Amino acid sequence: MSLSRKVCEPVLQEYMRSWASDDRDAWLALFADDASLEDPVGAPLTQGKEAIAAFWDRIHQAQMQMRCELDRIVVCGEEALMIFTVVSSAGDVSMRVRIADLFTFNDQGKIVTMRAFWDQRCMSMD
Repeated sequence: MSLSRKVCEPVLQEYMRSWASDDRDAWLALFADDASLEDPVGAPLTQGKEAIAAFWDRIHQAQMQMRCELDRIVVCGEEALMIFTVVSSAGDVSMRVRIADLFTFNDQGKIVTMRAFWDQRCMSMD
C-alpha cells in the first residue's frame, strides 16, 4: 500500500485541530483500534485505543490552552512525518514544544503508529 498526501494530510490536520480544540472523541477516532503511541520516543509504548485515551486524559487534565503551528507534512510511502509546534499557555505563562511526529497508517487511513520526536532542547518559554 502506498498512501497519498490526499489521505494522510487531512488526517494529520484533524489530529492537530482536535488536539488544540480539546476534542477528545475526534482525536481518538483518527486511530486504529490496535494503534500504538510512543511520546516521546524511548518512553513506554502506549498500546491500544483505551491506553491512548488515557494518554489524552493525562495530558489534557491541566487547564491549559493549546494551539498547534504546522511547519510541514511529508508523506513517503506508508508513512508521514509532521513537523509542528505546540504552544501551551496558562495565565501569563506560555511554552513552545517543537515536535516531529512519525505516523504509519492502515488501509482505512487510520493511524497505526505514532512516534513523537522531541526532547528538552525542543522546549522553550515564551
